[in-house]
Order: sequence, then structure tokens, then C-alpha cells
Amino acid sequence: MKRNSTSSQDFYVHLRAIEDILIPHTQFRNSVSRLQRAIELTKHGAEPRNAFLTGEAGTGKTWLAQYFSSLYPSRSIQYGMSTPILLVPTPPTPTLKGLAEAILLALNDPLSQKGTAFEKRERALGLLKKSHVELIFFDEFHHFLDHGKYNSLIAVTD
Repeated sequence: MKRNSTSSQDFYVHLRAIEDILIPHTQFRNSVSRLQRAIELTKHGAEPRNAFLTGEAGTGKTWLAQYFSSLYPSRSIQYGMSTPILLVPTPPTPTLKGLAEAILLALNDPLSQKGTAFEKRERALGLLKKSHVELIFFDEFHHFLDHGKYNSLIAVTD
């Protein structure tokens, strides 16, 4: 039986629309709560907390990062922008220079491609402070394990 291409298109339009629906199930709400608690603890002087969100592809890790980021939107401040939550896509083959560039891109640095690894790192650290970044999500973090060589992996993760 031949399928109607219009009904196939409608199916995919509806599928994409359904994929954009956020369902705040218990684990999702618990994860958001833990992240909010980590930010609150840090604001009150505690050591910064780290979290590792893991799960199969398509389970909502990026959704969570995007949703959480929306709870703390960027805003204009006296000398630039305050970006409390930063979403950084991990480069496919992470290096110190590539990761610094990804951070600079996420911070909208117009010169993100300019400079040595050290210069990019220093500029990224300065912009992170200037932008009042409180939490960074590194999306696709598994790239560190998939492609990193031992020595470069240590340099990048440090």
C-alpha cells in the first residue's frame, strides 16, 4: 500500500511537536531541584558543587540543561551581560584550545576564534567572571572520553 506523502509529512510535523513537549516527571523535577540547591549553596559561601548528568541518548539531558538555563535568563548589567547558566557544546575532538573557544562562543565573544590556547583560556576565564556565570553545562561531555588522548584529556579537564 502506497503512503500519502502529505499524511507522512503530517506525521513528522506532529512527531516534532510532541518531542518539544516538556514532561516534568519525578526524576526531571528532582534533577532541577538538586541543581537549584547547588547554586543556592554556592551563593551562600559553600564550595561549588559538581553534577554529572548521565543517561542514554534521547533521555532529556540537553532538555534539562535548556530548561534549567531558562530559569536563570541572561540579563543586561552595567558593564555587559550577566549569564548565570552557560550551555557549552563540547567540541567533537576536545582540546584545551577548542574547549576555550566553545566557552567563548557560548559567551558571544566576537573574537572566539582568535588567539592561542593560553590566550583563549585566559579570555574565557575572564569572561566567565565578568558574565557572573554560576553554572556551566558541558553538553556531549562524552567527547572527552571518546576522542581524548590521556595527556590532552587531563589538560582539558583541568
